[in-house]
Amino acid sequence: MKTLKILLFLLCFFSIACPKKIPQVIVPVEYNPQQLVKEFKEKCPPPKWFDTISAKPFSSVKELHAYWVSKQRNPKLFFKRCYLSVLQFPENKELVVLAFQLMDYNNWDYPHLENLYVIALKYFYNYQKQGSGGSADYTGSLILDYSRLLLKKKKYQKCVHLIQQFKAKRFSQTNPHLKQLIDMNLANAYTKMGKKTMARQTLEQALQYGGGWNQQIKQELKLLGG
Repeated sequence: MKTLKILLFLLCFFSIACPKKIPQVIVPVEYNPQQLVKEFKEKCPPPKWFDTISAKPFSSVKELHAYWVSKQRNPKLFFKRCYLSVLQFPENKELVVLAFQLMDYNNWDYPHLENLYVIALKYFYNYQKQGSGGSADYTGSLILDYSRLLLKKKKYQKCVHLIQQFKAKRFSQTNPHLKQLIDMNLANAYTKMGKKTMARQTLEQALQYGGGWNQQIKQELKLLGG
């Protein structure tokens, strides 16, 4: 009996002293333009319709942004221009990370979308965004989109691990609105896994960020019975 108590004590002690490590869905690497292009070509081949339209790459962030806000924006044309920008201007990190972030616009049927997110996050996980917002906003936007895709694919555990990893590393460097959206995806994954208490706690925490999604968060809490 005494031996059993000692074993239980040791088990409890090591559970506290050695908390469960969060699985690393993304393994960040140093930015390498040539390696990025090589991996992008291998894992994200062009969609079938790619050669049916003519397009040129964006040569600058300014040019990309101008097209993004224009009324003439076409989803497939935008995808191709972003895709070509990654291949032709890999040294321009600011252009490439923005191209990755926006490339999925209305192109959710692209079969290699998950590979696209993984590659983007692998090379830009620690990218420091300049200007307004948070320094991790580009990374956070990719996390948001990737987690949304994982939810769609019913990969709930992977979604949880992806967001937990980000929360442990760069979550504090994202703007309040993005924090709330990411946590709403996390809560959704918990709910799908039957972990409603964790989902409720996540949403209650999200209300403290000061973002603009409080009303929707409160509605989701109501559905959970909170």
